[in-house]
Amino acid sequence: MSRSINTKLINTKDLSGRCSVWEASWQLLHKYKNINGELIFTDSEIDDYPIFQINLAKWLLRDKNCINGIFPDNTNITIPAETSDLISIIAKNKLKCHDSTSSASFSPLKKVSFEKDENDDIKTPECSKSKDKSSKIIINGGYLEKFTEFATGFIRGAKTGVTAEAINQLQPGFKFPPGFLYFSCCIFGAFNELNNENDSLAMHLSCCQEIIDEADRKAKAGEQLSKDELDTLIFIYKLIPIGGRLYGYKEAADLMDIYLKPKKAEQFKKNNPYIINSEVYTTSAIVQYAESKLKKIITNDFKKKNLNVGKNYNSSILKPTNRDSNTQGNVQSPDRNLIAEQNNQRLKNADHRFYLQVKILGISGNNIKLLWYVLSKWDYEPYENADHITELPINKNKGYILKIPDGLSQYLTQVNRAKEFYYTSRWEETLCIKD
Repeated sequence: MSRSINTKLINTKDLSGRCSVWEASWQLLHKYKNINGELIFTDSEIDDYPIFQINLAKWLLRDKNCINGIFPDNTNITIPAETSDLISIIAKNKLKCHDSTSSASFSPLKKVSFEKDENDDIKTPECSKSKDKSSKIIINGGYLEKFTEFATGFIRGAKTGVTAEAINQLQPGFKFPPGFLYFSCCIFGAFNELNNENDSLAMHLSCCQEIIDEADRKAKAGEQLSKDELDTLIFIYKLIPIGGRLYGYKEAADLMDIYLKPKKAEQFKKNNPYIINSEVYTTSAIVQYAESKLKKIITNDFKKKNLNVGKNYNSSILKPTNRDSNTQGNVQSPDRNLIAEQNNQRLKNADHRFYLQVKILGISGNNIKLLWYVLSKWDYEPYENADHITELPINKNKGYILKIPDGLSQYLTQVNRAKEFYYTSRWEETLCIKD
């Protein structure tokens, strides 16, 4: 008989304070223990098999205290109450029984894949570029769900034997080593056998990069990509919004998600843009700088009686600056774009170059009602205009970076797998002019 997930609270001060959902899930996985009081995962297991962390992080995203993928400091997080609850979540399945004296029993897992998107018929692809099996651990969803089912079935620490037949189901042709009778032994033996002592995350990243590089070469040369090649490429691209949300970059994640859904993007034209959270701009150092400069100009116009309702101002009238690009951002010459401060990843990933505008909504005595807004277009430079590269840090500690050419991202619009669109953010303020 199935049951609901039991939960309890843990405060972020018991973790590392303010943290993203991804960081919280990583720390939490290191705290859970099996029924024998032993830690379930090692660092390498969490790094090499991120499906466990991904499923827990996706579950944590629903917590009411999670704000744009971030848990503030000194905040309670709802977490699975018991090890079996955790297993139920990371396996994306509810337990059939909850008997601490017996092994957990799971029904077959649902396929690990993305939701069907519009008219696409995308199947989880094989990693055809690499002959090494370890590179298929993440890419091959069919294999991954089998692995997850077996791993989570024994992870509670129950002394349940693992048969050769069961292992052969997991990986056909797997040679069952003598003495591997328990999960604690099986998991390390299977990891070593399947990985050939290589880092599976590195292999997976290398595989993805090879697929991207080959697609980039073909697109640049004007060669046509097959449907299978495009499906594989889109499969990789759709990992980007998931990672963005897990790291706390909700706006950028949502924008990229729309870009990869042409029918949805079609509705967001210049006169009907998609709206994102204004906080991503209002907390920015360069936006606050531009606001202060524009308010001085508005104040001077008010005192000169040169201000009327409906008048519009644009940050393009500001002089270029030479501020600290990492912490302060700049007004760039010659176009006078505002360039987001580089340490503000949330804004940088959502809109790194933009114009800030302000419209006069009303004047009442010395009070001026202002409407601040940004109107931008989510697009990428084509090959002929520039050779920009977007770098996605997969694992900063190990230096794993996935490099995606902007020209390739733009190419997706030419084959109707992506579409450019407009987005905006707006906020109001009342400016009080002192005599």
